[in-house]
Amino acid sequence: MDRLRSQLLLYAASRADLPRWVNEAVLRAASAITKRFLLESGEAEIRRLNGTVNQLFSGDERRRMVALLYSTTLIEEISSTSGPLQLCLGSLERIHRLFTDNMMIVLWEKTLGSMHTEILKSMTASTGPDTILNLSVTLAENILTWEFGPYGSSQDPRDPCLDMGDSDRSPLELPMSWTNVVNHGVIALLFRTYNRLVETSAYVTPSARVCLLRLVHLRGEIVLNPESQTHYIQAFIPHLGQLLINLVSSISTPKEVGSHTSFLAELTRALFLGLPAECHPILTTDMFSFLGYVCRAFTWTIREACSECEECEEEHFWLAFVQFGKMWLQISESLVYANIDTRTYFKDLTKDIVSFYLVCRLDKALRLATEGGELDQYLETKDWESNEEEFTILATLARESPSDLLLSLAQTMTMLVIEYRQLIQINRDGTSSFLDEYDRFAKVHEQAHWAVMISGYILADDSFEGEFLTPPRQLLDYQSTAMELAKTILLLLEFLLGDSLPDACQSPKLIETLCDFIVEQRSSLVAFILIQVERVILLWPEADKCLIAKTLRSIASQPALCDIFLSHERFEHLLGLVLSKLSTLPDLTHAEFIEALTLFSSGNAYTIVGYRYLEAIINNIKRYYDQIQKKEMDITSINQAINAIEMLEGLSRGCQPRTFQQIFEFLWIRLSSIIEVFQCFSSAPEVIMSILTLFYTVLRSYESMQFEIKARSALYRVIIKLLVAFYQFRSEQGSDFYDSGDLDAYEDVEYITKIISTVILSDNENPEKPSEVSPTAVDVSVQGLAVLFPLVTNKIHQVIPR
Repeated sequence: MDRLRSQLLLYAASRADLPRWVNEAVLRAASAITKRFLLESGEAEIRRLNGTVNQLFSGDERRRMVALLYSTTLIEEISSTSGPLQLCLGSLERIHRLFTDNMMIVLWEKTLGSMHTEILKSMTASTGPDTILNLSVTLAENILTWEFGPYGSSQDPRDPCLDMGDSDRSPLELPMSWTNVVNHGVIALLFRTYNRLVETSAYVTPSARVCLLRLVHLRGEIVLNPESQTHYIQAFIPHLGQLLINLVSSISTPKEVGSHTSFLAELTRALFLGLPAECHPILTTDMFSFLGYVCRAFTWTIREACSECEECEEEHFWLAFVQFGKMWLQISESLVYANIDTRTYFKDLTKDIVSFYLVCRLDKALRLATEGGELDQYLETKDWESNEEEFTILATLARESPSDLLLSLAQTMTMLVIEYRQLIQINRDGTSSFLDEYDRFAKVHEQAHWAVMISGYILADDSFEGEFLTPPRQLLDYQSTAMELAKTILLLLEFLLGDSLPDACQSPKLIETLCDFIVEQRSSLVAFILIQVERVILLWPEADKCLIAKTLRSIASQPALCDIFLSHERFEHLLGLVLSKLSTLPDLTHAEFIEALTLFSSGNAYTIVGYRYLEAIINNIKRYYDQIQKKEMDITSINQAINAIEMLEGLSRGCQPRTFQQIFEFLWIRLSSIIEVFQCFSSAPEVIMSILTLFYTVLRSYESMQFEIKARSALYRVIIKLLVAFYQFRSEQGSDFYDSGDLDAYEDVEYITKIISTVILSDNENPEKPSEVSPTAVDVSVQGLAVLFPLVTNKIHQVIPR
């Protein structure tokens, strides 16, 4: 077996043209043999292995490559619990301990020698690909992520994503014998290696980052006391400081600057984590200089994150921002007992960072709006939640010295409110073009969106959850400024809830952001909102759209905010006011209002109170709906019929699993009688379309509900009756009804198609066992197609765009 292993290594060393997979298979076989010999021969095998490794590392370039590959494969084989040998746990432990005690330091020294040779070559002459250097770094990563403690005592500390949490939980504990091979010179060599790889090899660069991160987390016997630990950590400062200077000054810009920046931020934070609290050297001149470099890198990162960069790069920049921020807060905690000059200096730096962030964020918001950004059309994007960690870091930093930022935010919000007021007046005067007006409103909306989010985190009532707890008492000394900022934000909300705002002035996204702001302020601002909503309701605007309905729905859609409003003593008064105004609601807003009120009553706080509110909503709709069946058809009754049908639609849209049974029982009775309304108002196309829209909404709203088969069949029976009535109605219109060339003429055909498609889709997602109960989805489909086919004329192909 020994001869076979030698032949395998010789074969790999003498054949430079071997395919990669063959080379790997040969070295894996040699490693498995070595693992077996370690179990059987022990110390004798260690001596043979030492001789083999020395011979390979002393050879030509091909042999050195094989030496590095063989060492890497051997480490992987010995650390593996699987493989061809199938050894028991006791045998694996013996091999692991023997290899750790005798071979790891040998391989580490050989790796460092190989790195040193390659770095010298790259400095003295222009060389080709850094193959040897790349293999050396890969081997170094395997060595530094080796489990030096008892076998199976810890998890693999390697983290390809360089997550701070994992590397922090996995300190590197090396034996005392390693003292001379992890000194300042080794750290300098690894930094030089990293600088080389950043320029030449993006593939191996992450491995070099892992090596530096593992070394900065060195603990245990080698650093027995705070003094030795501090001395060791300080070896990183000049090299890391130079990298930060190069980054900010653009002296050398790596291809993947985002990941490079996030690594430097993580390494910087890890460095400060390694400084012992009882011997903190932050007060020394060197550390003050280094802190200045970090501050510059921190602000540079903010600038780059807010600039026009690729999305993946931006993500890395914000990761770096979080790491720099956490490090900055850790330093702040360590300065509790420092002298007043030191604390003042640090606070001034913090003010600069926070102020710079605010300027950059608002500039980015302005650019997004100018480029047609993501204002209202992407409401599913929740910046408040997706940027939570970033805002938490910023707010915690701001609370270190909040006066300047609070004042800046208050001034910013005041200017935005003034500009918003001016734009509304310009809109009403009609003195600007639509595009110019829309762009200016978009800029105000987007900047206000970000300013309100930042303010919300800073002024939050509760302490932040997570790593850094910042109690609101830090803001007590600045209460007047904080209240001024909150009042200005509420003034903006008052504008957004104002009367008859044109489309360009409205921003549902900003409304949602303001709602999130209120959540952070908790119930202290709910009374203000309820009073404001009541005021608007009492002054119903004469417009076909009413933003207040959308605002209520936005509030009801957020569980935390919904519960706060529902539990407030003034909410019942608001509910009664809205229900008493059902007959005077602006047209086309009934569905929005009823949906919002239904969502409120069936939210997370659905208790006896919620049930009582829902009963009140249903009873008011019932009274309104029953009235339309007793009236003769005229313009007024047509509008009332549409409003009543919209109320049923809103009730259906607001249905939740908790209220499904109660709402469906009410809707079922109304839907059963809807055919009479259809026949009564058959000469009013707008009523017909409202009924079709209602049925489509009911089907869509209940897709996710678990219908009993009898309830589903009952609904299908009503739909079939509707289809029959619709067919009779259209038959009376004559064959030329669809030949007008008007696209709107086919709107009813479109909705009939949607109803049939939804029935089929719902039946596929909630299949039932065969039953004698009918009708089924098939019956609805057949009846629907029988209605559709006669209505589709040749003209439809010319009218409906393909």
